[in-house]
Amino acid sequence: MPDIADIDFVRAMLGAAGIHPSEPELQALAATYPAVRQQVEGFYAVDTGDEAPASMLRAAAIDGGHRA
Repeated sequence: MPDIADIDFVRAMLGAAGIHPSEPELQALAATYPAVRQQVEGFYAVDTGDEAPASMLRAAAIDGGHRA
């Protein structure tokens, strides 16, 4: 049986997306939510060595086919 907080969270997130599952579907999704959340958190725990800031692209306005 999933935790009531997980059920409420899954219900709210799906509801925000306009998805209203049946009660059995909601129970099944809420039961898997903690494992999915743990896996996603694991993605962010991996050191990728990509701490340098990304290059910025500053788009200039184009007027009549010429950059302003």
